Amino acid sequence: MYRSIIVVALVLAMGAFSVAQAGTFSTGADLSELTAADILTAGPSLHVPAANLGLTDGDNLNALSSGLDTGSVIYFSVADSSDIRVTTNASGLFVPPSGLNTTLYSAKQLGLSHQDDLDAFNFDEFDFGGFGVGDGIPDRNVYYGLAAGSSSLDVGADEPNYDSKSTADDVFINDPGTVYAHGGAMGLGFGDDLNGLVLLDFQDPGELTVGTDEALFSLAEGSPTLSKGIDLFGNEISAADVFYTDFDGTFSIFATASELGLDATFDVDALEVQPSTIPEPVSICLLGAGLVGLAIRRYKR
Repeated sequence: MYRSIIVVALVLAMGAFSVAQAGTFSTGADLSELTAADILTAGPSLHVPAANLGLTDGDNLNALSSGLDTGSVIYFSVADSSDIRVTTNASGLFVPPSGLNTTLYSAKQLGLSHQDDLDAFNFDEFDFGGFGVGDGIPDRNVYYGLAAGSSSLDVGADEPNYDSKSTADDVFINDPGTVYAHGGAMGLGFGDDLNGLVLLDFQDPGELTVGTDEALFSLAEGSPTLSKGIDLFGNEISAADVFYTDFDGTFSIFATASELGLDATFDVDALEVQPSTIPEPVSICLLGAGLVGLAIRRYKR
């Protein structure tokens, strides 16, 4: 049995590596002439400049998605690291991660150092060639989050009306003035900081459809919601957990720290799931794995 698990894990890692090579990402600090608001590819090389997202050098892009995310195998980084890790199970419907992870893609392979901070990562789903075709202009939706203190966020947003402003718990789309989903739609509150994002914008792309569109996310350490210690269902939570929402104003746990092979002292940073377009035989191993929302109902009651 254990031999079978190891074989499946190795096949998964090999297939995942081939698609990871086409990934895009952002870092938490400026690198040479690149900024924390640029979307990059391995090198690192500029893929989409901050200005083409409507951002400035004073912004820090810390969550990234194409809105096409499906699958149940989780890829992630932790704060103060640029390695991408993968849960070592080919999980299907209703199956959580196994509690183990392995390094899929090292900082060196991305052209980064281990001291760099990988803030966000996105696979190129469906072989679309990233968010653009080489001209730096996105030719499909870019969903992202901005770290607290980013210059494009509304300064001085106060608690009574913060959910009508642009804040660090919001999901944006291609423009800092366009909020795809306010933090309140995810069950978040004033002062929370969205740290990682996996999004499936299933209906009417570019517009939030409550109860249909779905997301996985993580929260930065220090977010007030984490200080409450429990989610809606009384489960203990931390910055090392991954959460689920269908934007109905609540969230629940999708994967605990221990299921990711972490302890509660870690801070899950970049976040992604296995893309739908993957090479055989990994597709066979994942046969039956459905949309993100179908895989997480065990936590949402």
